[in-house]
Amino acid sequence: MKESFFIVSCARSGSTSLTNILNQAKNCECIVEPTPNLNVETRLMMEGRLKDPILLLKNTVVKRVQQSKYEIYGEKNVTYAPFIEHLYKLLKCKFIFLIRDGRDVVRSLLDWHELIWGSIYRECRTLGNLTEEAYKKVSNLPIHKDASDYSRPRPQPGDPHYGNWLEYSREEMCAWYWQHINGLYLDQLLKLPNTAYQLLDYTNARTQDIIEIADFLNLQGLTEFKISDMLNSKINSVKNRFGVDRRYPGWPNWSSTQRRLFDEIAQKQMRQLGYYAKHETRWKPLDYGAVWLRKEANPEWYQWMYRERKKQHQTFMKWADSLRNIESVVDIGCGITTAYPEHFKDKKYTGVDLSPRTTTYNLKHNENSLHKYLCQDFIETPLEEKYDLAFSSGTIDNSYDMTEFLAMMVRASKQFIYATCYRGYYPELKDHKYLWSERDGCFYNDLSPTKAKQTLEDLGCTNIRIRPLATTDESHFETEIMAEVA
Repeated sequence: MKESFFIVSCARSGSTSLTNILNQAKNCECIVEPTPNLNVETRLMMEGRLKDPILLLKNTVVKRVQQSKYEIYGEKNVTYAPFIEHLYKLLKCKFIFLIRDGRDVVRSLLDWHELIWGSIYRECRTLGNLTEEAYKKVSNLPIHKDASDYSRPRPQPGDPHYGNWLEYSREEMCAWYWQHINGLYLDQLLKLPNTAYQLLDYTNARTQDIIEIADFLNLQGLTEFKISDMLNSKINSVKNRFGVDRRYPGWPNWSSTQRRLFDEIAQKQMRQLGYYAKHETRWKPLDYGAVWLRKEANPEWYQWMYRERKKQHQTFMKWADSLRNIESVVDIGCGITTAYPEHFKDKKYTGVDLSPRTTTYNLKHNENSLHKYLCQDFIETPLEEKYDLAFSSGTIDNSYDMTEFLAMMVRASKQFIYATCYRGYYPELKDHKYLWSERDGCFYNDLSPTKAKQTLEDLGCTNIRIRPLATTDESHFETEIMAEVA
């Protein structure tokens, strides 16, 4: 049986680039999307409406392989996800599963849509900011003849995105496409022997990576120089192919809304493919903390905030006084410290805050040799020391990752943690609810007691108490969190 392989991937993942590089091998032909490329059939197959996939493949793909004059036949198509298991049974072929950071794929798809074709997910309620060329192309292509767009999957009944699909932005549709199609590839490939496929991350592919792929496929004649030269040419980018500069911003420059919408859809798959670390925090917006960083160090403002929540502060101090063997405490989100330095005057007290202005003020006005102040994002940069008690008053509500906030408190503590959430008590919430304010540069969050309790249990905490905390406003309760650290 003739040796054959297929380069499979989500669209805009670099498969055309890799195909062109591998086509330089002496003993192989590697073709970009030969026809028929099963645009319509792949959609039917994904939706369970294709009657005989084996016969279809025998009359198309298998026939191409058999007719090739080369020792090894290869091709790339982005439509083979539901056919992988069948192709392997028919050809005993190999697969190169190409992946790319989903954020880069979405950016590239949006550029492809707005600059060149104008035809990605044509049911989207907005056309997009199309160039004249893209507008002409999509106008001259009737939707019922657009097999390429038809080939892209759509959520089916039972998919959590099914009911909202037609309200999604094109960014959301592309994010769903990336996570769904990569998940389908993984499901199919994992049914094969592990000798039948290799995964290649093309986000920052190296020459050595491609040499290893060529060895896996038994290809001959590829040189490091040629591979490196072709990699650097950015084959099939909009600049390489059409001579136009990309327009859609790279993901580090996405707005908070763009990043949030992507994460809500694609975060699970990003973690599975290794683009998010296992314990990576939720996204920290570029301008996170603006409300504190831009504000002058005004002690009157912090004193007013303390007075507004004096009852809650007193509740905490009374509880802290009841604890035994507390020699060191850390105050997370201390701001300009009010009352706590005096209350803990005989303890090793450390105040941690995001703002260099408040930290400078505290250091300047601090005369207690037992006390110190740190300026850092303690989620991003964990504290080096451990304290008998880690506490935080009304700060977790404004953080970008409440789960990691609690985890970092636990890791900073030797005995106890205590936190209050000023925005309310929401026992009905199954998960935390995040609301980002562009104007203020911070989050206004609703904490889920259920989620918080699970987090603390997973971290080995005991005597966990999460309950409503009375305020001076009889109609409003805050959330109080207490736990012992293992």
